[in-house]
Amino acid sequence: MSLVNMNTEVIIQVNKRKKVTKEAKVVEAFKERYIKVDLVDEDDHVFELKWNGFMYEGKMLDMSMTCLYNVEKDFSAVKTTHGTGYKSTIVRRSKSGRPVSMTN
Repeated sequence: MSLVNMNTEVIIQVNKRKKVTKEAKVVEAFKERYIKVDLVDEDDHVFELKWNGFMYEGKMLDMSMTCLYNVEKDFSAVKTTHGTGYKSTIVRRSKSGRPVSMTN
């Protein structure tokens, strides 16, 4: 079993003169079709960058994003976070309508 390098860098064109390079993790990749990247410093937003024949590119709020990533094999990863080990809390409403605290 070979491990896939999921680390890459995304170049974001902020305005005409300014480019920013951000570290990213590739969450899903299909060779010469598209990749999905998750920026490391940002919240959990996954951006899809499409193949243009030379590199992967996409747009976010009129800012172009490009990435030179070599897809060795197609993959899809699941991002997990290491928590406290407690089960997740499930909340259910027993009545429909507005809560008692919001009624006049």
